[in-house]
Amino acid sequence: MKQLSIFMGTFIIFYTTACSNNSNMVTRLVSNQNQSKISIIDGGNPEVNNKKMNLCFSLKNMAKAECLEQIYHSIDIMVIQDENRPIILAGRGVLIEKDIELTKEDKRVLIYLDTSNVKKPIILNITEFKKSQNGTKVILNIEKEDIKETLTLRDRDGKLLLKYKIIKL
Repeated sequence: MKQLSIFMGTFIIFYTTACSNNSNMVTRLVSNQNQSKISIIDGGNPEVNNKKMNLCFSLKNMAKAECLEQIYHSIDIMVIQDENRPIILAGRGVLIEKDIELTKEDKRVLIYLDTSNVKKPIILNITEFKKSQNGTKVILNIEKEDIKETLTLRDRDGKLLLKYKIIKL
């Protein structure tokens, strides 16, 4: 009987510790962001900001939205991705071409990419943007004002990988 209670106590401690660490990761990110009120746009340590952004994109649906909300503090952003995954760029001549509608409220565009199948570096047709990378996952952070008519990505050989026609409403 004593062995059973020791086993159950140990199990409960490990279970609560394991569950609380995962849920606290997001909570710590959100609370740290609330205390500092420094957004990823305004500065701070770029390495820490990249980790926060990559953490947000590793989350799903509402958790991702809440995480991005904490970073951007009510700034409207357009997030471009394939459902809950990054856009997988292919260097085999498969071009992603779409129209994107930006509203007056949108201030930034975030593009979430997987660059594992393309020749790097990838080249964006806009000079002013922020890039966050975690392995082959790349987040391009672009101000709406810097976007003219299209967003295009090319690989190092100049092959067109992605093209978005921008429609500003």
